Amino acid sequence: MNVIDPPRTSSTGSLVFITLAGWFSLVFGLGLAGYLEDPPRPLIPIALASLAIGTWLASRRPTVRAWVGGLDVRALVAVHIIRWPIGIWFLQMYEEGRLPGELAQLAGWGDIATGMLAVLALAFDERGAIGRRALLVFNTLGLVDILLVVGTAQKVLLIDAAPVEIGFPFVLLPMFVVPLVIVAHVWTFVRLRRT
Repeated sequence: MNVIDPPRTSSTGSLVFITLAGWFSLVFGLGLAGYLEDPPRPLIPIALASLAIGTWLASRRPTVRAWVGGLDVRALVAVHIIRWPIGIWFLQMYEEGRLPGELAQLAGWGDIATGMLAVLALAFDERGAIGRRALLVFNTLGLVDILLVVGTAQKVLLIDAAPVEIGFPFVLLPMFVVPLVIVAHVWTFVRLRRT
């Protein structure tokens, strides 16, 4: 019988928090200092993919996997609430002419809807059949949304070469928020499958 050692789990949670805070601070600091202003456009998808894969692999380490496995699935769902204000920000950027409508409308309304659905999904418990289905529907819709946004962003940036302000704070999305969102979706599927 596997028993997760509470002190070890607690220290793993602290390490995860410190790592995420350090990662965010690094990207935020580089952006604030002007080092991420107008980066080469191919760097954006490369950074996003590398960080998402790296985060997933790091989360598969035995201690981190055990820690994530001990979380309430709703903690993973709560991550997506941040998408609500980000969606509003996308629409505001569009209104100011700083983002093309193709990207801003899709990302804006999709993120607002996902963030709102995340709040509603917190009411469900994955241990019940109805709760599990509700969380599965939410997670599927949220993942489809973020993948559509990522794909559209690459089209707008690389194929259309549309005028997009991809400096700070925009770079926080592909270099911090989106990798975490994708990994949270994948972990939610893993957890729901095990339930």
